[in-house]
Amino acid sequence: MALNSFGQRLKKYRKAKGLKQETLMQKLSQLNTHYLGYDSSIISKWETAKRQPPDRGTIISLAEALELNDVEADDLLLSANCPPLDYDNRLRFVRRTSNQLARIAKDMQSIRNAVGKQLQEMRIEFDRRMAQPITPNTAGIPAEVFSQDVNTTAPPKQKPVDSRVPTPSSGHYLIVREPIWGDVPLNELEAMVINTRGIRRLQHISTLGMVSLVYPSAHHSVFEHSIGTLAAAQEFINAINTNPVQANSISENDVRLIRISALLHDITEIPFRQSLEVESNILPKFGHVRRLAHFLRVDSEIGRLLIASAGYEFYRSCYDVLNASPDKIQSLESPFIADIVRNGLCAAILDSLSRDVHFTGIQQVWDKRLLQYAILSSANATYPNRVVFPLYEQGVMRRDVVTELLSLLQLHASLRKRIHFHPLVQSASAMLAEATFAATINSPPEFTEASLCSFFYGESELLLALERDGGSIAERLLAKLEQGALYKTIVKIQYRDPSVPREQMSTLVDRFSDAATRFEHARRLEKGRGFPEGTIILYCPKSEIILKESDIFVEWQNSEVVRLNDVPDDALKDMLDYISRDLSSQLAICVFVDPEIVSDQQTVADLTKDCFTLLGLPNP
Repeated sequence: MALNSFGQRLKKYRKAKGLKQETLMQKLSQLNTHYLGYDSSIISKWETAKRQPPDRGTIISLAEALELNDVEADDLLLSANCPPLDYDNRLRFVRRTSNQLARIAKDMQSIRNAVGKQLQEMRIEFDRRMAQPITPNTAGIPAEVFSQDVNTTAPPKQKPVDSRVPTPSSGHYLIVREPIWGDVPLNELEAMVINTRGIRRLQHISTLGMVSLVYPSAHHSVFEHSIGTLAAAQEFINAINTNPVQANSISENDVRLIRISALLHDITEIPFRQSLEVESNILPKFGHVRRLAHFLRVDSEIGRLLIASAGYEFYRSCYDVLNASPDKIQSLESPFIADIVRNGLCAAILDSLSRDVHFTGIQQVWDKRLLQYAILSSANATYPNRVVFPLYEQGVMRRDVVTELLSLLQLHASLRKRIHFHPLVQSASAMLAEATFAATINSPPEFTEASLCSFFYGESELLLALERDGGSIAERLLAKLEQGALYKTIVKIQYRDPSVPREQMSTLVDRFSDAATRFEHARRLEKGRGFPEGTIILYCPKSEIILKESDIFVEWQNSEVVRLNDVPDDALKDMLDYISRDLSSQLAICVFVDPEIVSDQQTVADLTKDCFTLLGLPNP
């Protein structure tokens, strides 16, 4: 009955989506490489019950290929006697909640006993003191205090207000000392958030990933960066609220929202994200949006905490700020909050620049004076309620503001070139990405794409698991990484190579940005030359620049708000174009090979010709 039930449902959903069996098979093979090379007859056999229903992972891939919602996907899974999509998470949640309740009950009883004992001791001490006359000696107060005249009308002396301390309503609860921003005060909600599992796991994920192979001290964690981003956001707030040009200050509630959003802005981070997601595009299906939904859903640890402490509207606003893509930020109720936290020239970028410079030892800095220029655009502006930098004042272009903006953009580009585009870092990044993708091809349960993003791996755990269970290719590559035997570059073709037509290069980049395509062609090259698997790596990073000039807003003539790259000034446009071209010139299609092969020049020459033939380019 189960066979027939699954087949009937599969056929019903396929026809409802208007898909032929051949089309469904093509989409399935793209989602699950195990079915590469299969024809549509397997779909027919499933639908007619001539073949057993597939495993749970394949059914999930079928549901995704058919674009089913969760209810329909669960229906398809249950028809094959498989657990529903969220079964494991629900079971884990019930067990975890039961254990937590038991621990809470035990802790509450211990606290109740301890408090009762302390109250009894305090009552005894209070009765003893009340039985004695109050004198300087018995009260423990210096005698001279009793001899002074007390002016009851004079106001008490107040300490100078530290502008970095959270507002009184948010409650100064905890101070965190960190090397970039010094003392970072947290209110009670922020202190509770940094002790959640979702945030604490970020202590085991470094901000720069494989960069520590070149800069050994660059081990700073995403957890540290999250606290630093909160501190940088507060600097932004202070600068805007004290700017005499700014008409209205940022409200107390918006300050709370900015700070908690800054603290959570990297909650979706995963181990080696720069290598696995930004550059190599290995984990496209489990990106930022799906991870954010995991960590900040209503019943998550952080979601429950935000709702209980600040209310559902506050929680929803925080979620919207963190979820909004750059083109959707303007639709937010207060878009300047996203600008301060994570868009364009934001707190996250400023902390990253400061932290990366500090821990890599690169002697470059940005001037905090830049923040003094920031204001919020008016509600009537072309882009209302955005963080803007005024470039025009009394009919004259403010070259000081332009200089500070360009200096920061140049610093960002320089660090990108010296850190992420360092040849050794790229080699190590490509090796790790290849090992990880090979592990997903082998498909043991712990290396499906979903489990790699199941949010509980730290970097060390991931490397150990890859080496232990990732298969022969992963084992080979990680052994080389551990030995420091990084792969060597034998082919490097820049995306802006003038000898390659732009359309052809664009086609090549689109083609080889796909991890499965790179993996397949690398194995073909190895087989053609008789090399062991994992000897050759194709590397083609996604052509994206983290800080885009278009995400920075400026105030131009007549208080008009425009994007920085839309400012009608030729000199400024030339500088922005130079910075962009200089950074883009670092992007290239590369072929890395095992260093043992490089020693044979003839082998390298033959392999280089094979690579150019594969790319459809003339041999050098």
